[in-house]
Amino acid sequence: MKDYPAQKSAAGLPTWCHSPKVIRIKLAVMAVILIVAAYLGFQAVAKPALVTVTGEGRVSVEPEVARFTVVLTKSAPTAAEVMGQGNILTRNAVDLAKAYGAAEEDVQATYLRIVPPTAGVTNDYQAVTGIEVTVKDLNNLDELITRMFEIGANSIGNILFTTENSQELEKEAIDLAIKNAKARAKEIAKSSGKRLGRLRSVTTAEAGEAGALTQKGSQGPTEAQGEIEIIRQASLVYELK
Repeated sequence: MKDYPAQKSAAGLPTWCHSPKVIRIKLAVMAVILIVAAYLGFQAVAKPALVTVTGEGRVSVEPEVARFTVVLTKSAPTAAEVMGQGNILTRNAVDLAKAYGAAEEDVQATYLRIVPPTAGVTNDYQAVTGIEVTVKDLNNLDELITRMFEIGANSIGNILFTTENSQELEKEAIDLAIKNAKARAKEIAKSSGKRLGRLRSVTTAEAGEAGALTQKGSQGPTEAQGEIEIIRQASLVYELK
């Protein structure tokens, strides 16, 4: 069977390359390429300007709860003796806290450390116990702390005043922080001749805590106690348009 060469156009291409169907396909492919290229170019050029603002919200409240750590220390010639004496002192401190209104679950021994004798310093063992106490009657807090020292507490620290409805107050502080941040964002947009666009992200953070430290011989912590502040911050990212 004899082969015949394909017919070619004046440009040297096969004649089928110039058929209407092939031309339409070529044009469609070129159109898709141009559309994709235009879209990518638009995306690269049309990235919106962003502004990040931080706002703060503060809520003041009278404290209703106090949490603190009692450190108890006993010394004795043997480890067995010091552990026995340390246990008695711990029970006395727990019973005292309960007598001033602390619930069973609000008085917890958190650690016990036995320290052996140190050559040239002491021949005794030491038992160091830490107790975390939560009380909800602040009227007698000073008296309770004084009594703890009287029964043998070595130090009382990490005193934190707080409130029982802290979650609701935290939410209120966060709402205020977001409103504050949004108002600042509007001011920045107005100053730059733009308007706020879409909100991209919101992050919140704690920005403060209340605390105090009481050592033996110091004044009671509630003598200078006033309102506590719950402080929260909110960071907002907006598009500008």
